[in-house]
Amino acid sequence: MWPVRTQPHPNRLENTMSTLICVDNGGTLTDAIAVRGGSFFRAKAITTPHDLSQCFVESIAALSREIF
Repeated sequence: MWPVRTQPHPNRLENTMSTLICVDNGGTLTDAIAVRGGSFFRAKAITTPHDLSQCFVESIAALSREIF
């Protein structure tokens, strides 16, 4: 697991709302994780081995429904 930053990065403006998104294409499921304003969000989509871009987009869409 990657380290979680507890303090804002010194090169970023504190008033900026940014979102970090990570996607992991797995054999069965594609996982998407987002960190936004100190909150964590996660979503999953069925992996489509014939077209990994499809499950990538589906996992990001599911993640956006969790965030917004």
